[in-house]
Amino acid sequence: MKMWVIYKSPSDYPGSWVVREHDVPGGPRQDCDVCTSLNEARKLVPFGLIRIDRFPSDPPQLVETWM
Repeated sequence: MKMWVIYKSPSDYPGSWVVREHDVPGGPRQDCDVCTSLNEARKLVPFGLIRIDRFPSDPPQLVETWM
């Protein structure tokens, strides 16, 4: 299973929006896409996925997850 996670200003890309593909189980892949806006980041998420809101326990940089 795969999921895509959108982050705002993670420590490795401060000031940017980042989309990372994650393998479940397994974790994030090495590569990522760096964007300048949330809308730009959302355009990189494959069509047909469902957005999952963040949980209170998620890191503050995590904006949303798509599965």
